[in-house]
Amino acid sequence: MPTYKVEFINVVKKYSCVTVSADNRIDAISKAKEIPQDNFDDTETSEQVSWDTKREWNLFDFLLSRN
Repeated sequence: MPTYKVEFINVVKKYSCVTVSADNRIDAISKAKEIPQDNFDDTETSEQVSWDTKREWNLFDFLLSRN
């Protein structure tokens, strides 16, 4: 009976956007970090779940199956 490697992949993506006035990028990031995420202009969350199987193999089995 063949054996399989089963992979479970769960990716959660969170996106938030806020506009701040700042002199440079570092200052903008510092200011944005001080703002609660509830006050951001746009927020979005997505989740992707997938299951995948891969047949386990070894070199010896691979070479035997080529005949």
